[in-house]
Amino acid sequence: LQVAFDQTAYTNEFNRQSYDRISLMLPKGKRAMLKAYAEKNGISVNSLIVQAIEEYTGIPMTKD
Repeated sequence: LQVAFDQTAYTNEFNRQSYDRISLMLPKGKRAMLKAYAEKNGISVNSLIVQAIEEYTGIPMTKD
C-alpha cells in the first residue's frame, strides 16, 4: 500500500518546526493599507513586518 505524498501537510510541518508564529491585530482597514504599501514596494506583508522589527530592534531576523 502506497500513501500519496501530501505537500500541504509537509509544508505545514516544516513551517511548524522551522518558524515561530506571532499573531498581530490591527485596527480595521490598516491591513489593507499595509498590503498596498508592501505590494507597491514588491515585498510581502510578512517581509515588511520582519524588516520593520529588524530596523526597530536591531535584532537580525534571518534564520541561524
